[in-house]
Amino acid sequence: MIGRVINNYKIISELGQGGMGIVYKAYDSKLDRYVAIKILKSQVVKNSRFKERFEKEAKNQAKLSHQNIVTVYGFLEEDGLLGIIMEYVEGQTLESLIESRGRLELDEAIPIIKQVLKAAAYAHSKKFVHRDIKPSNIIINQDGVSKLMDFGISKSILDRNMTSPGRNVGTLLYMSPEQITGEESVLESDIYSIGVTFFEMLTGLPPFNFETEQEITEGHLKKDPPDLLSLRPELPVKAAGIIKKALSKKPAGRFSSCDEFISELEALEAESSDYRNFGPPDSKIRNTKGYKFKAIFYSFLIVVSLLGIIYFSFTQVLELWKSGQNPLAPALSGGKKEQMLIPGFTQGKFENFTWSVLNSSLKNDLNSIFFVNDSMGFCCGNEGTVLKTVDSGVKWVKLRVPADKNLFDIAFTQTGTGFAVGENGCLLKTTDYGVSWLNVDLKSQDVLLRIKFISSSTGFILGSRGTVFRTLDQGENWSRVDIASSNTLFDLDFPDEKTGIIVGWNGECFRTLDKGASWEKRPQFTSNYLRAVKFINGKTGFSAGGNGEVFKTDNAGMDWRKVTASLNSGFSDIEFIDDRIGVIVGRQGKILLTSDSGNSWKEAKTNVFTALNRIELTSGKKVYAVGVNGTIVKF
Repeated sequence: MIGRVINNYKIISELGQGGMGIVYKAYDSKLDRYVAIKILKSQVVKNSRFKERFEKEAKNQAKLSHQNIVTVYGFLEEDGLLGIIMEYVEGQTLESLIESRGRLELDEAIPIIKQVLKAAAYAHSKKFVHRDIKPSNIIINQDGVSKLMDFGISKSILDRNMTSPGRNVGTLLYMSPEQITGEESVLESDIYSIGVTFFEMLTGLPPFNFETEQEITEGHLKKDPPDLLSLRPELPVKAAGIIKKALSKKPAGRFSSCDEFISELEALEAESSDYRNFGPPDSKIRNTKGYKFKAIFYSFLIVVSLLGIIYFSFTQVLELWKSGQNPLAPALSGGKKEQMLIPGFTQGKFENFTWSVLNSSLKNDLNSIFFVNDSMGFCCGNEGTVLKTVDSGVKWVKLRVPADKNLFDIAFTQTGTGFAVGENGCLLKTTDYGVSWLNVDLKSQDVLLRIKFISSSTGFILGSRGTVFRTLDQGENWSRVDIASSNTLFDLDFPDEKTGIIVGWNGECFRTLDKGASWEKRPQFTSNYLRAVKFINGKTGFSAGGNGEVFKTDNAGMDWRKVTASLNSGFSDIEFIDDRIGVIVGRQGKILLTSDSGNSWKEAKTNVFTALNRIELTSGKKVYAVGVNGTIVKF
């Protein structure tokens, strides 16, 4: 077929194969564009009833116009060939993404599944039921937009005697119980399939992943899906509840609409807020024998993996040098340093850039770090964790605080008063460098994610549902600031005394010109979340977040342009050592580095997959970072 011309379409290449046919990339000479053409198999085309219904369904689907649905332009018929002409999407299927990544993090999975739900909701409003939602029918383009494919065709046009004898096992994995028993498909059938897909995104496998069709069928009809928290104990309980409801055996037990499903996901976002440190499971789960066994088993695997990394680093570093690569090889031996040569860092004192992993003696995730001076520093994390060091991180002591909630940020004023913020509107305050703490009532139940002082007296708190608090008296009093957002706000920075920028979920960006008394929403420049913002002078700043995107502004946040390619991995924080050298940290051990004031960024090859959540620069230009499982890193 490659090179063949059908009407005004020239077949360029094969994109993939499915149960019903082969999908090709083709060039439309009339409209000067690329399209995707699905050529159906000959045995399917020979069925006259199928052909009639196929043409009707293709015409109907062509009426669907939604940003999250692959557009169908029409169909073609020539010399015994029957094909569907569709929008060509440059990207990868969700199936291939899961295969390459193993599983997705919750903050990556939620935006994708919400877009799929929006597509299904639109189609349901037009009286269409997809009937075949699965990862291979979801494609994600280069801008991170998810699109649903094959809508209303494959399942609606096949009669039962064509599908029963050789039912597609890949499809069966995602079919609702009523579809399996031959009942009429309803919109809740799509919700079930989306629930199965969501489960697979988070765990790497569909819930009823058995070897035979009979076992899969019995799983859908009779068995409960595996407990999500037994497979991903770090996920929130609410996530497991959402999947359990979507996978109810009876349609009436599921979400009544895609909009209801979306609302629950948004509530999950609001509760979990920063999409990376979802607290550990509740005490009942953590106290089970199974959970404790898994914790011991996984700890053993981690130790073995770390020993393997150390061995690999020592045996391969010479080969890497010979091949011209610059290895970034952190020491994982409890504080011993390994030299790292970082791409792009070839001048100045950072030519021999090193780091060491410090021992926090904890397994709880650490979410933030703040140094009062070069010696005294504090960390905060899940389950009310607050740590303190007075010797530049050599030793960390756990402090007693009046809260067991997840704490997401910690900061001190120039006069020594400290604050930590967390879940359910939690605000802790200390006036004696952490010796004693007290609760401050903000009269809020929102998740508080960021606390930052921009001067000796003025500070801000950001959180879920558009939460912004401001203080003008070093934290003695806090007042809520109105802002046109109901989304989670993650970070803020001020390039000068009056001008400030706030960034958040769904690419939201706000700007103030009056020291934060009022905030104006700026035009959206990305649909991914923005997790961090940092200015290096009065004009130049950077923002980073979802999908590995980094943006730069040269006019104090008025306009932003993208300066990195998408990396399919979220970033969490930015810090600049000076006006040239900057570091961005994020998931899976991803670190980006710049030595030219952020004009170009290069990924450091760490061979480490620990998510880093916050980075901190001390007054003496020492750099620290914290992350999951009690990780503390000193650069």
